[in-house]
Amino acid sequence: GQAGYLDETFGDGGVVNSVLNARSIITYDAEILPDGKILQCGIVMEGPTELKYSAFVIRYHKNGSLDSTFVRNGVFSYRPGSYNHLSKLYVYPDGRILVYGASPDNNVWSVVRILQHGGLDSTFGNNGVYEEEYLDEDIIIRNVKVLDDGKIVLVGGATINGNYYPLTYRPTITV
Repeated sequence: GQAGYLDETFGDGGVVNSVLNARSIITYDAEILPDGKILQCGIVMEGPTELKYSAFVIRYHKNGSLDSTFVRNGVFSYRPGSYNHLSKLYVYPDGRILVYGASPDNNVWSVVRILQHGGLDSTFGNNGVYEEEYLDEDIIIRNVKVLDDGKIVLVGGATINGNYYPLTYRPTITV
């Protein structure tokens, strides 16, 4: 196709609009997989008056249709123990998926590992989920690196007494 034009073969005229039955949806990250499928992650805000957050990962086929072989009709959802925003994706070479992030409103961050088919990886953290408090300050996780030995390094920052400090953290997570 030509640069600057929507791909008419994708979704409905080049656009996919997934309805997740939520008040508001925010997409933070996406990855194109080696087979051309697309992963998208973000949060949904539920409830008419009380804000409740759930993280989601959606997998689409190359044409924009939901991949029904991925967990529940193409959509994985997880409600963290706090208002964490699982906002970034990392895809392992074998297809497992890390979704990670932290809330800008509290001091808890989370890493969730999902298997290729969309189920939680019970060999990681506490049944697929690792959450930890950091100091007593606001933190945000911007990136993750998986080392050759499988250990995870989280990179971001913390606001301490009104000042922002870079943060590199290597948690002890069962990988």
